[in-house]
Amino acid sequence: EIDMAVATHPHSDHIGSMQKVIENFKVDKILMPDRDYDTLVYTNLLYSIDENNVERIVAKYGDEFDEGDAHFEVLGPVKEYDEVNDSSVVLMMTYGDNKFLFTGDQESDAEKDVLSMGYDLHADVLKVGHHGSKTSSCQEFIDAVRPSIAVIEVGEGNKYGLPKDEVIMRIARSGATVYR
Repeated sequence: EIDMAVATHPHSDHIGSMQKVIENFKVDKILMPDRDYDTLVYTNLLYSIDENNVERIVAKYGDEFDEGDAHFEVLGPVKEYDEVNDSSVVLMMTYGDNKFLFTGDQESDAEKDVLSMGYDLHADVLKVGHHGSKTSSCQEFIDAVRPSIAVIEVGEGNKYGLPKDEVIMRIARSGATVYR
């Protein structure tokens, strides 16, 4: 059973298997951005949510909730964006004494919007934005997060050449250990 699933944004590399998850597991809730997107994958996900009576929760900046012993704060999206990646759900999870920041595919403009909200973004673990693309993980954002560990979710030898060396160097200069 899954208490809450998170569909960060409607790109297929982030939700492509979510329909199968919903159809094969008991999912109570799904947290998503308030975003329209015209693809078959996204439409099928929305249909599956309805058909399986999953409670759809729209991520709103400032919302907080607890799941088990973990506390979550929604830090993004801060506003509506034309760029789908910037609409990514951004979550700060506190578990015990550790903080984890999950950024989806949020790019640097949206990162700067999160910074402008004045929130303490320091996290022990950072899920690096947009698979280590140069469009994300701007220096100001990395400086604010100051992670000990940075995780880049990306396949080896991918056709996009991700993660980008400049992003790895930016994160490494912050003192974080990078895992991919």
